[in-house]
Amino acid sequence: MAKILGRLGTLLVGVSLGVWGLELPSNFSAHFNQVIYGDNGKKLTYTGEVYFRNNQVYWHYSYPTEKMIWVNQGRFVVYEPDLMQVTIAKPKKNINFLKLIKTARKIAPHRYTTKVEGREYNFTYTGTLQKVQYRDKIGNLVVITFSHQSTQPQSDALFKPHFPPDVDIIYR
Repeated sequence: MAKILGRLGTLLVGVSLGVWGLELPSNFSAHFNQVIYGDNGKKLTYTGEVYFRNNQVYWHYSYPTEKMIWVNQGRFVVYEPDLMQVTIAKPKKNINFLKLIKTARKIAPHRYTTKVEGREYNFTYTGTLQKVQYRDKIGNLVVITFSHQSTQPQSDALFKPHFPPDVDIIYR
């Protein structure tokens, strides 16, 4: 779980920075396809939907297993229904999002890059966010492609963690 939270934290920081650094509207949602390419030639594919609003993020993974992730007020909440488990964590480092957001820079038509904690994130932006690409802590290439993008406002309830009362809760 710690590795998953570490990857998610890095991913969420990177994607969040890219979205706001590229001046997307305060509301953004999309379907996503996330592929992790391992050095051994294998790949893992995840799909779902993602929602951003100001400093709030909600990821809903639907394949290969369901998982919900909320990032709000410096806190990660991960609900895994198949495990009946919720993990609540705070990022290990206090990251100044506004300062880092401003570091995203255009490197080519429709291409942007930024660095967060020494890790480079590359974005494809063609009027809306199309793709995020980076290498995770263990060297895997992670590519997240967005489709069906929207700027319609989402309800407040979407950004509030919700799960059954009888789940196991782990605090990190």
